Amino acid sequence: MLWLQRRYNNNVVQATDDAGRSLVILGRGVGFGVSKGEQLDPARVEMTYVLETQQRAASIADALSALPADILTLARHVVTAAEDRLGMANPQALLLPIADHLHAAVKRSRTGEQIDFPLEADIAQLYPQELDFGRHVCRMTMAELGVTLPPVEAAAFALHAVSTQFTSSRIPLAVAMTTMIDEILSIVSRESGIELSKNERATARFITHIRYLFSRIDKASTYDEGQSEVVAAIRDSLARSWAIAEIIGGYLEGELKRGLSKNETAYLALHIGRLTTRSQ
Repeated sequence: MLWLQRRYNNNVVQATDDAGRSLVILGRGVGFGVSKGEQLDPARVEMTYVLETQQRAASIADALSALPADILTLARHVVTAAEDRLGMANPQALLLPIADHLHAAVKRSRTGEQIDFPLEADIAQLYPQELDFGRHVCRMTMAELGVTLPPVEAAAFALHAVSTQFTSSRIPLAVAMTTMIDEILSIVSRESGIELSKNERATARFITHIRYLFSRIDKASTYDEGQSEVVAAIRDSLARSWAIAEIIGGYLEGELKRGLSKNETAYLALHIGRLTTRSQ
C-alpha cells in the first residue's frame, strides 16, 4: 500500500510504501481528495518513482509538478517506450531529464528557436539504437502534442538515454570512471604540454567522448573496423594525437583488461587533436 506524504498537485505526489521507502507517484488524479497519511488509490497510480532518500523524492516531485500535464503524460509514455525499445533496467530514471527536455524542446519549436548540438554525428555513429529511440520520441511528440521537433532533438533525446543507461547500477564501470577520466586528462596534458581545465568547454566535450568510449567498453562494443583508409589518414595527419591515444589505450587495457580498437584509437586521436588545438 502507498501512503500520501505530500501532494504537489492532483497528478504528482510524494508517498511512502509499507517498507518505508520514499516514492514519487504519478497518475491522473492520484492526489485528488487525499490528505497526508491517507492511502492512495492504486487504480490511479500510473508510475512509481523509487528514490533513495526522502529529500531526493521531494526534489524530484517538486520538479515534475512544475511541468505541464501534457508534457508529463508524454514523458511517461516515452519512459515506457524506452523500456520496450532499449530494454532499460531502470527506465524511470529517464523520466525527469526527458520531461524537462521535452518541455524545453516544445517551447523552442513553438517559438522557432534553433539549437546547435555538436555531438549529433558522434551519437549517430556510436549509438544508432538510442538515436532511433530519439527519433521515435520526436514522432511521439508530433502524435500526442502536434508539435514537430527538428532532427537535432532526436540526438539530444538519445544522449539522455545513453546517460541514463551508463549511470545505472548495472554498469560497474561508473564507479571508477571519475578517476580514469582524471588520469586520461593528465596523460593528454603531460604528453601534449598543454594545461587543461575541466571548466573549459572543449575539455567538457572531450570528457563526453571519453564517457562514450567507457560505455562501449562496458557493453563490449567496438567500432566497425572496415574504415582502414580513414584510420590511416587520422594516424598520419594527427601523429602526435595518435601516439597519445595509444598511451591512453594502454592505460585503459591495464585498468579494464580491454584496450582500444584501431577505429577507437582513431576516434580518440581525432578528439585529442581537437582538444589540444582549441586549448592552445
